[in-house]
Order: sequence, then C-alpha cells, then structure tokens
Amino acid sequence: METHMHHIVPKHMGGTDEKDNLVELTIDEHAEAHRKLYEEHGHWQDLLAWKGLTKLVDSDECVRIAIIEGAKMGAAITNAKRWHNHVKKERKYPLGVDGRKVRTKKNWYHNGNEEGQFELGNAPEGWERGRLKGVYGGSKGNQYTKRVSGAKF
Repeated sequence: METHMHHIVPKHMGGTDEKDNLVELTIDEHAEAHRKLYEEHGHWQDLLAWKGLTKLVDSDECVRIAIIEGAKMGAAITNAKRWHNHVKKERKYPLGVDGRKVRTKKNWYHNGNEEGQFELGNAPEGWERGRLKGVYGGSKGNQYTKRVSGAKF
C-alpha cells in the first residue's frame, strides 16, 4: 500500500520538515487529515490537498487553483502595503471639515508676472492663489520647453 509523508503542522501554517512534525499516512488517511485541517482552519491549501488526493480535482486544475490563490494572497499583501502608505499620508495632512486635506505648508501665488510660495493668507497684496499658466508656470515652463525641444531622439 502506498504511503505519503504528512506534515502534522502544514508548512503553509509554519510547520517544518523536522521528524517530529512528519507522520506516514496512507493516501486515504492523508486526504482525510487535510479535510479535517480545512474544516478546522479553512485554508485553501488544505482544501486543495484534500481534493487532489481524493482525485476530485486533477493535477492540472490543482496547479491552476494554486496559482490563482497565490496571486490573491500576493495582491492582498500589496494592497495592504498601499493602504498603509495611504493612511500615513492622511496623517501627514489632517483632513478639514469638508474632507479634503488641510495644507499647513506654503501655497503658490502669482501677480500675473511673477509667482512665489507663501503661507496661506500671507501673500503680498494683489497676488492671487495659483500658479502662472505653462508647463511648470512662468519662466520655468519656457526653460522646460527649450530643454525638451533640444533633446536628441
């Protein structure tokens, strides 16, 4: 009768290949062990092992499902990191009453010819909030345009 080595604590749950974590089981016992683990913990790896060992799912389908589930786990990790960065940014700029970020640093102002950064409400008289028109505003836009038109492609 064919036997398999089964991890008592599966590797996907932190188990190791140490001898005290391995037990020799028949294929039916191995399948049953993974079914019980799935019912207790709900891990897709145990469901897939159980269905694969009992031939409810063929090996190609097992590989396809493992790839899909692994990709979902990777996406969840990536999205959690993105959310973490998003939360950090929200702390950097506190939200105002209307839900938009409140800026505590300087803002751009211009008088039609020049532009500069000043604290909110502390711009010189006659200056409007915003930047001059152009790629980067004012003469910076012209310098940028000259640099790009002189580039070799």
